[in-house]
Amino acid sequence: CGYVDKTGKVVIPCQWASADSFSEGLAKVEKVVEGDEWMSGYIDKTGKLVIPCVWGSADSFSEGLAYVIGPNGNYGYIEKTGKVAISCQWYDANPFSEGMAAVKDSSEKYGYIDRTGKLVIPCRWKSASSFYRGLAFVTDDQENNLVIDKTGHVVKEQ
Repeated sequence: CGYVDKTGKVVIPCQWASADSFSEGLAKVEKVVEGDEWMSGYIDKTGKLVIPCVWGSADSFSEGLAYVIGPNGNYGYIEKTGKVAISCQWYDANPFSEGMAAVKDSSEKYGYIDRTGKLVIPCRWKSASSFYRGLAFVTDDQENNLVIDKTGHVVKEQ
């Protein structure tokens, strides 16, 4: 995969097994490294690989951070420099939105961390969405769909 401009002119040649859209100036790209194993990294708008393809999987940058899957198979977050900002300790992760991200712990429950990696809403939800306008959808153990605020308090039952 590569990239073309609005006129159809190739601006970054096809050289990746997979390439995502640009987000915050970087695009996730993937290459095949061994057999059918894919590794993810990031390029800038010139096509330069600025974060090497060392991650098992990755997502687009959101609020300056992107979740990645580390060598241990767990999720963490990196900065746009490639530096690990939040260690790969989570069993699942979502993009940051409004300064928080939903993550799943070893008990298979979701909670929310802030940009420093601090757990600010405990992991007690069966599922959890990103925050939008200060609210997020979660599901409890009884399959009740709920809406919580950024303090974790239930503000509405569906």
